Amino acid sequence: MITREEVGRRIRRAREELGLSQGDLGRLLSRPRTYAAISDIERGKTKLDVEELAEIARILQKDVPYFLGTPSVVYRRGDRGLTSEEQRHTNRSIEDFKRYAREMARKRQEQDG
Repeated sequence: MITREEVGRRIRRAREELGLSQGDLGRLLSRPRTYAAISDIERGKTKLDVEELAEIARILQKDVPYFLGTPSVVYRRGDRGLTSEEQRHTNRSIEDFKRYAREMARKRQEQDG
């Protein structure tokens, strides 16, 4: 399973790719955060909820799976000892989460829009 620290590293990498400061990212959120709060997120010190991660993904022009790892990576690391039914259930859960995250991002965008 991907750690908060890894999610944070991916957020930092995506933010830097766009040339945004931590303060810039914090101000773009619907619930603004200070640069220190963004720093805590990037260091894995703060747990993000799904809606906030989806919003960060939208701002940073990435899909949520970019931050969580691709399903194939999750599958390869997590399939040891799983039955084929458990593997199917895991894959369905990942797809359900991705749909939920996209829907939350869409709803947030409609609210902001």
